[in-house]
Parts: sequence; structure tokens; C-alpha cells
Amino acid sequence: MLTLGDVVRVHAARTPDKTAMIFQGRHTRYRDLDVRSNRVANQLLRSGLDTEARIAYLGKNTDCYYEIFFGVAKAGQVLLTINWRLAEAELAFILNDSQSEILFVEPRFLPVARQLLARCGQLRTLILISDEGAEGLTSDIGLYEQWLAEGADTDPGIDISPDAPCVQMYTSGTTGRPKGAVLRHDCFFAQRRAERTAGEWANWNADTVNLVAMPVFHIGGSGWGFITFFYGGTNIIHAEPQAEAIGRDIAQYQISKMFLVPTVLQGVVDYARQQSLDVSSVEDIVYGASPISERLLKDAVQRFGCRFIQQYGMTETTGAVTYLPPEDHDVNGTPRMLSCGIPFPGVEIKICNPQGESLLTGEVGEICIKTPAIMSHYWNREEATAEALIDGWYHSGDAGY
Repeated sequence: MLTLGDVVRVHAARTPDKTAMIFQGRHTRYRDLDVRSNRVANQLLRSGLDTEARIAYLGKNTDCYYEIFFGVAKAGQVLLTINWRLAEAELAFILNDSQSEILFVEPRFLPVARQLLARCGQLRTLILISDEGAEGLTSDIGLYEQWLAEGADTDPGIDISPDAPCVQMYTSGTTGRPKGAVLRHDCFFAQRRAERTAGEWANWNADTVNLVAMPVFHIGGSGWGFITFFYGGTNIIHAEPQAEAIGRDIAQYQISKMFLVPTVLQGVVDYARQQSLDVSSVEDIVYGASPISERLLKDAVQRFGCRFIQQYGMTETTGAVTYLPPEDHDVNGTPRMLSCGIPFPGVEIKICNPQGESLLTGEVGEICIKTPAIMSHYWNREEATAEALIDGWYHSGDAGY
């Protein structure tokens, strides 16, 4: 497996009837995911789009998203995952900056999408993910299932290089306009190679049942779900992270792995306790975005009795670059509990001063990262790219010691 499209091709051939994902009770087998992503790819190619054309998705987590994710990859094009929480002006900037030509949109975001169609001259088509709210559609708005049905089942068979771009994710823009981090196919596979020797907790397989609840417009959503597909496991997809729904699905689907932020984890712990849910299937809970409090860790360990792992990473590194392993999670609290851990195998970390020189232990400076999974560049931002990527090191802008 060298490109994203290979992942579903391989598992469709090996285990065609294995459930690849479940969304709102709808089961999709690997054979179906392969065929439906083929249809997406063939329809995109039929539209006459150029190689590496940008295709955007505006919506919450759905199973259709991953059909589009793999379909865009098979077509040799690039998927933009857009933060649906952004204001219309910010969404318009991203679509115009990327020159996206097709926008897949959930019905709940159709009103703003109509406005974007008017504001973004190169945007020629909206494709509505479901029939809900489909009344009064104009010729430039299509329905996903109808559009998909017109695509051929056969694999487009395009020769795609592993170092070709496949995903473009826009950063938050806290220091100005959002920047589009361009990720290659091989970025996603470099991450998998790094994880394999990180410990027993990182051993994924075809029996893994994984929760995808964090937004797919983050690498912690899209990338986290990709890991399970890579290993041929099953993803339980939630539109958004709601504690009650997560708790119910842990019991129903025997979820074994989850990635959550601590605030969501607190809600899941509380709900599982209140409802006396059977959560014994959970083997690993990975969390990020902030350290975990001693109190929450104690409550979570008592409730779940599983391994806990903190991760640190970002869009530009295609996800996690460090991990705090289970053995460093002490419910009584240790200095290491304040840390985001150690580098994954194959990842280098250094702490630098403004001149790029390494600092001594304990001195605070900029976290710099070297990994094969670093983005190619920021889209249309040569100066920002030159500032961030220096001699193979990514300068994160984060402070650490």
C-alpha cells in the first residue's frame, strides 16, 4: 500500500465482507467502500478536472466523507477538509485560496454553501450529501447518491506517485489568514511505520473497533480514522463527540480504541458511571490537545481500567509526533504526567532559540520536529513555508523544554 486508494483496494480484495465503517447504524463493507470510492473518483474524472484539482468537503463526520476521502485520492486529486465552525468570509477565503471547484456539503450547511457559490467564482458545483432539505435545488447543486450512481464501479487505475499531494488542511489562522498545509500520500504511511514499534498499545489489527468522533477537518479526525482503515479494522463514526452516544456505542459495538480530548473524556466517564455501562472492550484511550488532570485520570482508570496515551502533534506533521506511554500514566501523579512524552520512532525533536540553536535541558524554546511525515509546503505561501521548514526541520511555533 503506497497511496491512500491502495488501502481500500487491498482490504476489499482480502476481506471484502468485513465491515469497514458504521455510521448511524449504516454498515459499509470494504467491498462497498472500494466500489463507492471508485464511483467518486470516476465522477470527478468525468468532470474534466485537472490532476491535483482541489475538492472540498464542508460537513460534520459521516461515512460519505471517507468515500470521498478515498475517491479523491484514487482520482489523483486533493481533498480539502474545511472547518464548518468558520464564518462565511473565512470559508470563502479558503475556497478561493485553494481554487476548489467542487464542494461536497451537508444539508445543514447548504445556506452558507449557496452564498459561497456566489462568492467563489471558480466553484462550479455543490453536491449535497443527503436528500434532506433538497427542495428547490438549482442546476449547479447535485444530490450525492444520484451523482454517485452515475459513476462507474471500476477502479480508475490512475498511476499516482506516493509523494503526490492528497489532502490539504487549513490551520486555524490564529496568526493571520489560515494556511493550507499540503500533505502527501506517503505522509500518512510514514506515520503508520512510526507507530508500529511504539508499544503494545500501538498494535492495531483487523479486529480493532475504533471510534472516530473528533472532527474530520482536523488531522485528529481524518488521520485517526485512516489508521483503522490501514489495518483493515472497523470505524464507528460519530457526527460529533457527544458523551452519551459514545457511551452507548462502546457497549453496542465493543469499541476498543478511542481518541478524545480530555473534556470529552470527562463526559464519557461520567455517563458510563451513571449508566453502569459495560466498557470492558476498551483497550486504549488516546487523548491530546491538553494534559489530563490527575482527578480525571483516576476517574477514567477506575472506570475503564485500560491503557492511556497522550499524544502531541499537528496538521503539518500529519498528526502525532510524540506520545506519553501508558507506563508513565501514574494515578498518583508524577512529573512525567506534565509531559507530552517521547518522540515516535523515526521522529526527532529539538528545542531551539530564535537562531535555531539547540538549548540545554530545562531551557524553554521553540519545538522543532523532523519526521518523514512533514507536509510538503503551505499552499501559495512561499514565505511562510520558508519560515516553517528549515533544513528538514519543521519549526512549530510551540514552546517547550
